[in-house]
Amino acid sequence: MGAAPPHHSSIARALGPVAATMRAAIAELPAAPQPSRLVVVAVSGGADSMATLGLLELLRRRFALELVVAHVDHGLRAGSSAEAELVAATARARGHRLWRTRLAVPVGPGLPARARAARHAALIAAAEDTGAALVVLGHTMTDQAETVLLNLCRGAGLDGLAGMRPWQPWLKPRGDARRWPPGGSNAEGAMGLWVRPMMALTRDETRDLAERLGIAFVDDPGNDDTAQPRIRVRRGVLPALEAINAGAVGHLATSARLARELVAAVGQGTLAAEPEATLGSVAVLRTRPDAGRRAAILELCRRAGVPADAVAARTLDTIVGALAHGVPHRWDLHGAVLRLEAGRLWVAAAPTPIGHVAPIGPEPLTHPMPAAILPAPGRNA
Repeated sequence: MGAAPPHHSSIARALGPVAATMRAAIAELPAAPQPSRLVVVAVSGGADSMATLGLLELLRRRFALELVVAHVDHGLRAGSSAEAELVAATARARGHRLWRTRLAVPVGPGLPARARAARHAALIAAAEDTGAALVVLGHTMTDQAETVLLNLCRGAGLDGLAGMRPWQPWLKPRGDARRWPPGGSNAEGAMGLWVRPMMALTRDETRDLAERLGIAFVDDPGNDDTAQPRIRVRRGVLPALEAINAGAVGHLATSARLARELVAAVGQGTLAAEPEATLGSVAVLRTRPDAGRRAAILELCRRAGVPADAVAARTLDTIVGALAHGVPHRWDLHGAVLRLEAGRLWVAAAPTPIGHVAPIGPEPLTHPMPAAILPAPGRNA
C-alpha cells in the first residue's frame, strides 16, 4: 500500500463533497451482502482520475469499499501504452485489483463520441466482470462547465443545461434493456450507477490534490488538440469567461445543478420509471406538452445508449413535429436509428454503424503484487 498522504487542508476540503456524493450514490443501491462494496474506478492516468483514486482510498474504511482500478486504452496514440503501464504500476503499488483493456477505435467523424461510447461499454464490462455496482468517473467542475457550454452551443434545452449528473444509472450497450430501472433491479437482478464524486472540484484543484497525495500522473496530449470542440472551449471560451468573472466555472456548475433540480421539480425525472411501451407510444406522447414529449424522446435514447450530443435541438424539434402526423420516418443518431412507425417510436442499431469499435479484450483481472517503483509524482511523470 502507498504511504499515508500528508495532512493538508485542501485534502480535507475535497473529502467532504466526495464523501457526500459517494454516500448518496451508495444509498441508491441495495444493502451490500458482502463485507465490502466493490467499486470500479476509471483511471486514465491523468491528474483527475489519479486524484479520484487517492481520495477514494481515504474513504475506503468509512464506506467499506474495495477499489478496482480500470483502465481503457483507446489505441489512438503511440504513447498510450506507457500511460497504461503507469496505471497498472500505480494499482499494484497501492494494493488494488487491476482491470484493463485496449480498444480499436478508428479515426474519423464523431471520434470523441465514439471513443466515449466505447469507453463506457468497456467500463460496464469491467463492472460485470468484477461484480461491482458502482463505476466512478473523475469528471470535475471544469468538465461540467465545458459540457454545459457545449450543450448550449448545439441548442440543447433544459436537459442539456443540467449537464452531467453526480450519479446516474448505467445503460447496457445499445439494443439491450436498461441495467438499472429505478425502484428495483431488472429480471437479472443487476443494477449499477455511474458516480462522479469530483464535480465540486476544478481541474486545477485535482492536479494539486494528485501531487499532495503522492500519485504520479501524466498529461494527455489530446488535451492540446484544438481541432476538438471541447478543447477549444477549454482553451479559449472558459478563460475568456473567467476574465469577465473569476467564478465563471463555478457559476456554470451551479446553473447545471439548478437546472437538474428544475427538471426533477416538473416531473421529467419520473419518466425513468415508465415502461418503454408507454414512452414510445405516439398516442400517449400526443397527450403530453412539447416539453414532456422531448423528455420522453431523450429518455428512450438514453435507454438505448445514444449519446446526449447525438440528439441536437433541431433534430428533437423535427421528431416532436413528426409525432403530430404519424408518418413513418427515421432519424440517424450516431450509429443508432430512431424510428417512427405503426404508432410507435423506438431506437434500433444502425445497419451500418459509424466507426465500428472492436475491443481487443481485457487482460485477466490481476491482484496486488509487490509495490512497483513509480515515477515521482507530477504532471510529466
